[in-house]
Amino acid sequence: MSKHWGGRRAQQIRAKLAETLPTRCWRCGRLVTSDMAWDVGHLLEVDLDPSGAYDPDRYAVEHARCNRRAGARYGNRKRSGRRGSHRWTSRDW
Repeated sequence: MSKHWGGRRAQQIRAKLAETLPTRCWRCGRLVTSDMAWDVGHLLEVDLDPSGAYDPDRYAVEHARCNRRAGARYGNRKRSGRRGSHRWTSRDW
């Protein structure tokens, strides 16, 4: 997670989302129950708009595996300099 996420407010958001269980994972659509490993999923990455880091409307329940997979993909794209499927170059060819 981003350096902008954590602490008491993040715990409050997680507790509020826990009240909605069981619910559907917003990434894969399968059921998430309280006895499963689940995470607070960012609907919009915090580093894209840090001003809304603690807006409860920007988060949803998702499986831990779905969250970690999406985070890895996002991080890998950021590190490689890609956004989406387009690779950016240093020149306009």
